[in-house]
Amino acid sequence: MTTPLSFSEPDFQALPHTSITVTDSAGENTTYSGVDLAALLNKAGVPLEQDLKGADVAKYLHVQGVDGFVAIISLPEFDNGTFLVADAQDGSPLPSGTGPLQVISLQEGRRSRWVKQLNLLRIIKSSPQ
Repeated sequence: MTTPLSFSEPDFQALPHTSITVTDSAGENTTYSGVDLAALLNKAGVPLEQDLKGADVAKYLHVQGVDGFVAIISLPEFDNGTFLVADAQDGSPLPSGTGPLQVISLQEGRRSRWVKQLNLLRIIKSSPQ
């Protein structure tokens, strides 16, 4: 069972942080720091990786920014993918219009599921057609 969670800025800052470096299409490197999205989902009781079984495989993560932009991440993608809830870029807070939080998908070169100004993460169960 999942547990609704919300984090204040000090709560988020107190969580273990990690960094990833991303190379853009021009060959420029940017280092983002933040919290592993899988760790946040684990805190909420969301089954991932070896714990993801049965009907839970059909669930997905709805990621939404304040502008209404939505990205979808299926739970099995956490087996091989790295997703970060970033709060810093190259050692400074994220720029306005991007932060205070941004979801970054390390393996996506087109950045089609990078969500700026993150304000909602929700687990949704797929319904059969």
